[in-house]
Amino acid sequence: MLLSHIEEVCKEFELRDLSLDQKENFGLVYGEAGSWQKAHMMATLAVETSEHMFGIENERTLDNTLKLAKIYGKLGNYKKAEELELAVVCASKKSLGEEHPKTFASMKDLAMTYHQLGHLEKALKLEILLVDAKKKAFNEEHAETLSSMEDLAVTYAQLGLFQETEKLELAVMHIRQRVFRDDQPAILKSMAKLAQTFFQQGKFKEAEELLLGVIYACKRVFGEEHPVTLRNMANLAQTFRQLGKFKEVEELLLVVIYACKIAFGEEHPVTLQNMANLAQTFLQQGKFKEAEELLLGVIYACKRVFGEEHPVTLENMANLAQTFRHQGKFKEAEELQLKRMALGEDNPQTLMSMSNLAQTYHDQGCLQEAEELGLSMMHAKKSVLGEENCWVLCVCCVIE
Repeated sequence: MLLSHIEEVCKEFELRDLSLDQKENFGLVYGEAGSWQKAHMMATLAVETSEHMFGIENERTLDNTLKLAKIYGKLGNYKKAEELELAVVCASKKSLGEEHPKTFASMKDLAMTYHQLGHLEKALKLEILLVDAKKKAFNEEHAETLSSMEDLAVTYAQLGLFQETEKLELAVMHIRQRVFRDDQPAILKSMAKLAQTFFQQGKFKEAEELLLGVIYACKRVFGEEHPVTLRNMANLAQTFRQLGKFKEVEELLLVVIYACKIAFGEEHPVTLQNMANLAQTFLQQGKFKEAEELLLGVIYACKRVFGEEHPVTLENMANLAQTFRHQGKFKEAEELQLKRMALGEDNPQTLMSMSNLAQTYHDQGCLQEAEELGLSMMHAKKSVLGEENCWVLCVCCVIE
């Protein structure tokens, strides 16, 4: 209804003759409807009009420029978004002040764009500045400061700097526990993030202890079948696996899968992922028959939900082929691996399938076929990955 009204207005009047309020509001409506090209057109006009009326460094102009930058992000033009956001950050510092909330907001948007561009070092520097500025403007215990500390922790983790991530997450968790005692969901989120950081560093015992407390509290705060509770239970199962506690993994995943089927449905991606994790647990314990039965169901559902050539489907097919191979079902394993190879030589999944199929030939005593496939795989990997890639060097060593 609103969109049709806007279209009628745009037909009746020249777009440049619309008021600034109309340009801003129409752009907002187009954005909410996902019509990003039309939103871009209106936002561009809004920036031009506000610049003409108020000047480049006016607060309303800066707001409109930031909106336009976000639309460029939606359109995938992150370079243009970066250019506009950088200009807004500089202008905001000059006209509004370095500690103004809108200056902080523009810095956060620019950091997010750096993430999209893969410029993690730039994002890191900006987020460190943002945390320090918020500590000065508010204090370390302010909600805004904590939010930026969490963003910074994520960037550290993406850069593999897990010690720095852990320090920040510990600080955030302790502040939330001390200052925001009534905000249990935020506290539990901080604890879960820290547990994940422990896991990434191989501190599985610490992750286990923390997750046990998180899950106990999640059941009380959210309920036993809430997505947050189930996600943390699934993470605990993965931690148990790393600790070699396969019996506990099985028991926990069976509970998670049952709850996921009720909460999300039998073919929901979360349900299927947990079923695949249970199958992997069976495989690791040598329970090949149980793994096979479970994976057959998972693959059937994945084909319906994702499609036959989706990475999730192909990964589960690879696990099933491995299960067949361990049971001596080489023909079935070979058929599955050949299906995955149909994606083309430049597909990484094909390269993995070639490797697995060569192993299957080797296990059957078909050494000539294994060698021929290994040579083909080596040439394909050189073409796709480069001669110095570790996979290529590994294959060369095996063939030699």
